[in-house]
Amino acid sequence: MQWMFEEPWLSLTLGSLLLLVLIVLIARHCIYRYNYAIDRFMELTNNIMVITDKEEILKVNHTGLNFFGFRTIEEMKQDHKYIAKFFEEVQENITEPKVIHGKRWVVDVTQKNIQDIKIKMKQFDYCEDPSSVLEQYFNLRVSRISPNRYFLTFNNVTGLVREKVSIQARADHDTLTGIYNRLKFNELFGEMLGRGMHFDENFSVILFDIDHFKSINDEKGHAVGDSVLRELARLVKLQMRKNDVLARWGGEEFVILSRFTTDVQAKRFADRLRKEIQNYHFDHMDRAITCSFGVTQYESRDDSNTIFERADKALYEAKKQGRNRVILV
Repeated sequence: MQWMFEEPWLSLTLGSLLLLVLIVLIARHCIYRYNYAIDRFMELTNNIMVITDKEEILKVNHTGLNFFGFRTIEEMKQDHKYIAKFFEEVQENITEPKVIHGKRWVVDVTQKNIQDIKIKMKQFDYCEDPSSVLEQYFNLRVSRISPNRYFLTFNNVTGLVREKVSIQARADHDTLTGIYNRLKFNELFGEMLGRGMHFDENFSVILFDIDHFKSINDEKGHAVGDSVLRELARLVKLQMRKNDVLARWGGEEFVILSRFTTDVQAKRFADRLRKEIQNYHFDHMDRAITCSFGVTQYESRDDSNTIFERADKALYEAKKQGRNRVILV
């Protein structure tokens, strides 16, 4: 004791060292408990969770490893160092700028305080077929947990997205034939009319219906009539170009919006359709099915009413002249 009092600085130094060691031990324990808590939190959820620095992947939970098809984080990092390699951003509004771009996008997201980003990823199903992939949709949330660490949470919303798509499809499509309904056609026609007015794009409208359709329902029944409508829609769809639009206008009447075509080209296409339909054998029918067509081309002075008035007039004239023919107005 006398020695310690004689050398007080030495006693102070030893005490400081002991205190420093204690602080280091406590800090290490806190870091261990913190990392343990993070690990437990990541594994107690069905969401995919990733910890990354400003660029590279640092940690992924088992849900994420299973989804991406890896056994360990080391194996995953050998193939992909950057998490954004696994997904692409879903931009529902194409006018919005991309949020995810560049290696340091997580920094931009946190600085701009962006909450949820919709993305899609492909899950490889190695159990059944190595080449098969399942497209999944997620809401991605980025949280900053330290100056150089970011927490990415992927909440699977595939079911909600598919339900939304299904609801939209039912709203846009005719329930009997599966092609677009009149409401959706009017929407697409409005867009085409705008392009015609502003960019002088050619397009034509082909209006057609089934000749003597009422007699089919009367003689064969409505089930056969419905079958004829479905088969006709499939047959016409097979003859169309990818950019053309087919819709059920109402009853036995159909309409085609043919892009980048003149009236002569549209008439030629309609006549080819007429022959295909006439020569096709429809189920449950012992006679040929024929259609009458009215064709017209967009003109610079047209609005949504005038062009359909001409197409309807042409269709009426085709029926008046004996049906199973194409009239151009």
